[in-house]
Amino acid sequence: AGHYDLPDANKTILTWLQLPAQITVTYPLSYFDAASNPMGAWSQYHHEHIAADAWVYMRTKAAGAENSIKQLLQLRPDIQAITPDNLDTDKADNAVISRQIIAKHLTQTQLMQWSSSDAKESMSYSAVSTSLALIVSCHNADSINAANQLAYARLQQQLPPVIGIFLAPVEYTQTHPDTPPLGWEAWSKLAELADMPVIGLGGLSPVMSEQAILHGGVAVAGIRQFLK
Repeated sequence: AGHYDLPDANKTILTWLQLPAQITVTYPLSYFDAASNPMGAWSQYHHEHIAADAWVYMRTKAAGAENSIKQLLQLRPDIQAITPDNLDTDKADNAVISRQIIAKHLTQTQLMQWSSSDAKESMSYSAVSTSLALIVSCHNADSINAANQLAYARLQQQLPPVIGIFLAPVEYTQTHPDTPPLGWEAWSKLAELADMPVIGLGGLSPVMSEQAILHGGVAVAGIRQFLK
């Protein structure tokens, strides 16, 4: 691009190209409830089991998890973090740690709240970060449509882009055993609706990234099979 600024759409595409083929998802904090110090146990376990240089979605599913995430990032300066959007990352006051947080995550519930609110026009909805890129979770066509609207709104307002969708579940999962899986064919049809990269999640392993690509995705994510 020489000395010329890239158009925002091109910057978004370059950001998409940085997505890895596999993304690790942490266990929730509740998985360590039996430990004498669950938050410390969560940090230590993931410190030991996350692969080198991994992108990691910090899915703590608990309020007040900032210190646990901060501790893990201090222990593992090689990893890149995706944190819940409602997490107070201001508490991650170390500049190095802040640089490790590359995106915020919106659940489908948060995404649909944004979609149904007046904040869609102003981007003032408090659960949507304006300082970092976003990855959103989707489970159906309606939520993918909302993700497309959010991505367009952020592009128009020159905010960091929506860099991906976790589309789930592809297969049966231990974390959501009562949720019927989409299967690859239905997953592929939904992925076609998205205006941004789609990441398979749910019952997958790292070696299935090629399968995701064959079905219109770019990557896979998961917990058990992704932790060494």
